[in-house]
Amino acid sequence: MKKSLVAPVLLALLAFPAAAQDTNVQAAAQEKRIQELEKKVEELTKQQTKAVEAKPAAEVKAGAKASAAKAKDPEIEGFSYKLTGRAFLDGIWFSGSENKLSGGTMIRTARLGFELTMGPKWYAETEFDFTGGVVGYKDIFLQYNGLQNQVITVGHAKAPMGFETLMSDNNTWLLERSFADIWNPSRRIGVYYTIWGDQWYAKAGVFGQSLDDTVANYNDASDVGYKIVDNQGYGAALRLAGLALRQDETHLLHLGVAAAWWTPAAGAPGVYAVDYSGRPSVGKINGAKFLNAGVTNVNHQLETGLELAGQWGALSFMGEYQWMSVKRRSAPDWVWDSTNLKLIPATSAQRANGVINHTFSTWYFQVSYVLNGQREYRGGDSFVFKSVTPATKAGALELVARYEVGNQDDLTDVDPVKGGVEKITTLGVTYYPRKNIRFMVNYSFVDNNENAMCAKGYSPTGVKIYDPHFQIFSSRVAWAF
Repeated sequence: MKKSLVAPVLLALLAFPAAAQDTNVQAAAQEKRIQELEKKVEELTKQQTKAVEAKPAAEVKAGAKASAAKAKDPEIEGFSYKLTGRAFLDGIWFSGSENKLSGGTMIRTARLGFELTMGPKWYAETEFDFTGGVVGYKDIFLQYNGLQNQVITVGHAKAPMGFETLMSDNNTWLLERSFADIWNPSRRIGVYYTIWGDQWYAKAGVFGQSLDDTVANYNDASDVGYKIVDNQGYGAALRLAGLALRQDETHLLHLGVAAAWWTPAAGAPGVYAVDYSGRPSVGKINGAKFLNAGVTNVNHQLETGLELAGQWGALSFMGEYQWMSVKRRSAPDWVWDSTNLKLIPATSAQRANGVINHTFSTWYFQVSYVLNGQREYRGGDSFVFKSVTPATKAGALELVARYEVGNQDDLTDVDPVKGGVEKITTLGVTYYPRKNIRFMVNYSFVDNNENAMCAKGYSPTGVKIYDPHFQIFSSRVAWAF
């Protein structure tokens, strides 16, 4: 009995350590698996955290790509427009004249327009003038800017001739431009190409008539059909300019040359007339013109000009010299009878006179000194002077002096033209409370030769009279936006 009990007990005692050892092995293996699982969970958690953190960045990047793609759409990117305008209110008074030159107040300029930006490559302007209750056509053009340092313009824009003419009247130093502006082609419907570097500029173009001339001829033709008998005028122009010296933005020397060739606009049959007449460079309130050259039977005209300008801090200067060469057609067989409005046979004298070429000239020089501000010179696609920017809220003060000569006498032996010689000295003071607001005062001394006479309608006797000297006081309040 004892033997039978002892044996199982001994077997149980011997098996217990083995079972315990096996249990320990299992527990160790389970612990190891738990640690491995915890490690995998930790790795998965880290991966999930990184994914969550990376998701907004990816979304931002995707949004940036979408925005960039959207920005590349020319129908969306950079599309904007701006309303523009200006108004000039003038007061003008004359003294010392032998003629009846009336003074008073007037609206010299009243304009409205808009500028349209259509992405990085396209730009357009449209502007109308409402002075005197008549609509005038100013800048109306489309411009392509897709080439580096190059611009192509199509429409009614200024032909590249005349430093002062190419400056906006928002930026002129005195109330009116000089005599050089009388015969410059100014705005014409055409195609113009501009290219420039840091210190040089070139602009060329081919053009037809001014829109104002076209409308005037159309209206005349509607009333009296004899006006339109020939094609309207056309021409071409080129301007080159460069900075011979450029120390910085306000210390520089500008040199330029320009030329323009064009044919007369449509007019009365067989006349081919060009009118170079012009008022004094101030005093636009009445129609008195003391320079009155006019040439008929014109084949074409060639204008050339030289430019000299510069700036040394607050001091700026600018001058131009221009020649106008008028080439005549072959001897006219017919001349226009303005009294009876018909063509009549030309006399032998008229045939001889009608082939003589003529040359006229004009020049000016002006200086400016700005106190508490700076006049800007603009390179790029312009190479002209811009406006004055005040340095403080007190505003800027500009002092200006200009001397100019308009010579429309060409006293040839045959068919002499006695258009007159007029010389004007002008002193001016302009206050700029802001860059776009001006209060201007000018005082001018006018000196005429014996051929510079205005129409008899301004004479107290009803006959043209010699008016050698007189003075003009003029003022302006101007603003632009």
